[in-house]
Amino acid sequence: MHGAHVEGTVSDNAVVQDSAIVYGTVSGNAVVKDNATVYYLALVTDDAVVKEHQRICCGVVTTDLLRYKQWSRAMFAELGVTAVCGKALLCIPAYGVEEPNVFFINDEQTVTIGKEFIATAENGFSQGIDLTTADIIEENGWLTSHMIVCLIDVNDIIDVQEGLVVVTKFVPICVE
Repeated sequence: MHGAHVEGTVSDNAVVQDSAIVYGTVSGNAVVKDNATVYYLALVTDDAVVKEHQRICCGVVTTDLLRYKQWSRAMFAELGVTAVCGKALLCIPAYGVEEPNVFFINDEQTVTIGKEFIATAENGFSQGIDLTTADIIEENGWLTSHMIVCLIDVNDIIDVQEGLVVVTKFVPICVE
């Protein structure tokens, strides 16, 4: 398996290499490489390529989600989040309150509930901004005072890897 760690099933012509980890099932002509991980509830098959820092947690992957920018499918495979009519709900931790409905998302930048936030170089997010699920925020111990629920459009996704969805813009809709 070329340096990979496999506890799951690898069959047919499937290849697992580099520092990839497989707990689930990889079959067909699928390739899992780099630092990618396939978890227990996932099946990677056909001509799928799972690479870089993808964490496939659930569902069936049959293609290269990153190469073909299949963001809705990638979001489901990584986070279990389903887009409806091209929209999805994700979260971002808030680190304090500036005023009612205005929350800090880092040391300097704030977002306002109901007002679209656009990631730019001027606000320090030239590479987009990371959103994820409430469960992942809690699992990673990102201790914050609040969690902001955000509405995204899948057309605004730049990348989906490591349990994060990188977007160019979102609308904060409520706080938990």
